[in-house]
Amino acid sequence: MSLVTGFVLGGGIGLFAANVTPTIPTADKPQQSALEGKNLAAIGFMFSGVECTIESKKLEAELQQLKKSLRPKSVSLWRREITSRVS
Repeated sequence: MSLVTGFVLGGGIGLFAANVTPTIPTADKPQQSALEGKNLAAIGFMFSGVECTIESKKLEAELQQLKKSLRPKSVSLWRREITSRVS
């Protein structure tokens, strides 16, 4: 999704920049727009890939921490239940 969005936004920015720049001939303006679109699409794709990787590693660490914090509580509750049944 970020790839397509980046290409569309980059194409729009490239078209605007090509129209503002007086040194670019009229025939080269669509090519300039496509080039800018490709560049922004690549940047958006790399950013979203890195962000997803970081967030998945962060989630793994949080789940491991949650498992460690819940384990002693569940064991102590289980022991209390057994001792209350025995007495």
